[in-house]
Amino acid sequence: MGTKRTHWSFGLVIVLLAFIQFSNTLGHDFAWDDKIVIQENDRVQEGFSGIPDLTKKYNSELRKDQYGYRPITLISFAIDYELSSGQPKLFHFMNVLYFSLLCLVLFFVMQRIFHRFSPILPFLITVLFIVHPIHVEVVANIKSRDEILALLFCLLSLLQLLKFIENKHWKHIALTVLFFGLGFLSKENAIVFLPIYLITLAARTSLGWKRIAKIAAIIVPAVLLIVFVISSYALNSELGKSETAGFGVYQENFILGNAFFYIDHFVDKIGNAAYLVLLYLKDFIAPYDLAYYHGYGDLKPVGIAWQSIIGIILSLGAIVFAIIRFKKNPVLAYGILFFFLSLSIYLHIVRTLSDTRADRFLFFASIGLCIVFVMLIAKAVKLNFDSTESAEPLKLSKALGQLTPIQKGVFLLIFLIFSVITFSRNGVWENDFTLVENDMERLESSARPHYYYATNLLQDIQKNGVTLEKEEEMIHHYRRSIELSDSIYYARIELGNYLLNQGKTTEGIAVFEEAVRLFPNTSDPRHFLGQAYVQREIYDKAIPHLKKSIALAPESLDSYYLLAISYGKTGQFEKALQLAEEGLKKFPGGQASMYQALGCIYFDMNDLPKSTQNTLKMIEHGGDPYTVYATIIGRYQEKGDEENAARYYRSAIQQGYMAPQ
Repeated sequence: MGTKRTHWSFGLVIVLLAFIQFSNTLGHDFAWDDKIVIQENDRVQEGFSGIPDLTKKYNSELRKDQYGYRPITLISFAIDYELSSGQPKLFHFMNVLYFSLLCLVLFFVMQRIFHRFSPILPFLITVLFIVHPIHVEVVANIKSRDEILALLFCLLSLLQLLKFIENKHWKHIALTVLFFGLGFLSKENAIVFLPIYLITLAARTSLGWKRIAKIAAIIVPAVLLIVFVISSYALNSELGKSETAGFGVYQENFILGNAFFYIDHFVDKIGNAAYLVLLYLKDFIAPYDLAYYHGYGDLKPVGIAWQSIIGIILSLGAIVFAIIRFKKNPVLAYGILFFFLSLSIYLHIVRTLSDTRADRFLFFASIGLCIVFVMLIAKAVKLNFDSTESAEPLKLSKALGQLTPIQKGVFLLIFLIFSVITFSRNGVWENDFTLVENDMERLESSARPHYYYATNLLQDIQKNGVTLEKEEEMIHHYRRSIELSDSIYYARIELGNYLLNQGKTTEGIAVFEEAVRLFPNTSDPRHFLGQAYVQREIYDKAIPHLKKSIALAPESLDSYYLLAISYGKTGQFEKALQLAEEGLKKFPGGQASMYQALGCIYFDMNDLPKSTQNTLKMIEHGGDPYTVYATIIGRYQEKGDEENAARYYRSAIQQGYMAPQ
């Protein structure tokens, strides 16, 4: 009944192998979704002092608050941020370290589940898990630490359950539930371990169904209670909602991330799910064309088609085989069921997720495939995993010595191929630019990857300066993303703003006019189109767009400012003053802008004393004194009042705002 002790050499090799396999990620930068959870998350950047807030669930419309309720993962990021001053090296080091610990725990869990077999079986399963390229996204992308921690805690939970089976100490039941809770607080996909507990109990055939039922009667309600309490809190939290209310934050069409998002017919859902199973199996068996993105354009719904029919037959056949042959082929059956149970939440049958598929979605489920793959290879090379009795723990070298040269050679060749692919793929995740550039050719027909590529080029231009070649490439990718999908929103916003900022007003206006047509009930296109018309001094065209922008996003200070200016420029002074006064009350933190607007309006009304009075108030609210005085002096000069222009010039010099010339 008990599990034989294993020599420390197994664990040492596993930890070293896992760390070395991903060692070339240690010098990487932040990439991909790291921006959302780390670089745009002020609570993470507060380090230790931000930890109390990270235990709360904020439900604002900001991207950082769309991450889910994963306080354990966010706290680990905050600790890294504090200790590293925000440098990515420590984050990557910890990701690799957590993954190495995860692999060690995986070995111990596999050893206990398959305790009747030689330890070489769990060792080979674990090594395959370590070297497989499908795990590059999870380890190389810091954000995906949520996957590592969730699986680590869930495996620790499963390990405690197995210990309870062996020695019946109730502390292990408590630890089973505790570790599951930590896993669920790391990422919600920990829920898949509920049925995995059950198949693990069933795998220990010596237990008997009555004892299995008794243990399940304790574990299942406890786990469900944890899920209910945490989920209820996360979903019902009102924190952060007022933070973005009224700002018109737009969430792009979900179909851009998941081509299956609006598939409602259950039969079509089953067909698409079966097709996804085939794709994941292909990625596991032949991981030669992995990509960071699998959304709209890269993947299309198939419904009931030949691909899905093959997937349905294969899936049903495998599940039926696993159930029927569970006692006679427990290892193979366990691996099959582990795969389907872990993957089930990512097949969009019950709940449609924001991404169609991703390498990280296979992280848990790949354990099942590693089990199946090792067993199939072992069968092909006539390797059995019969355990031999020994008074001393079996050393790894001795265990490997029991394999024939052909058996060792086949496994070594497969592991080496996967390891080389993994090591190479690690380099792709060095930073955002290497990632999008490397995978772009494979994703030529997808709108979002073109947008991501363009955004990275824009950031490079802002940081390192513009070149004609770089600018042309950036604009090409923005326009290609727009061409591929009418639903792409932020590509239009960013391209339009870039063109306007470069003085290409006509082109920028054309982009925003199309955006207004495609997204008539969103505020940003209206605001920026109105701003473009203000820049060109076409105020009568700016007014309706700015009014609509305010109606859609009533907390937009800039729209209030531009509309007040536009009213003044078109002689609608009463409306202009009323709106500016309303803005002063509405935006306590934006009063400098509204006093600037009042200064412009009174100047247009030829009331220079009030124009000057309001413009000077900008200084009290954070306005730049030099700019304020330069504006006032310029206005007096424009009106031919050189006396007052000189007076304010002297005042600016006396206060140290300007230097005498």
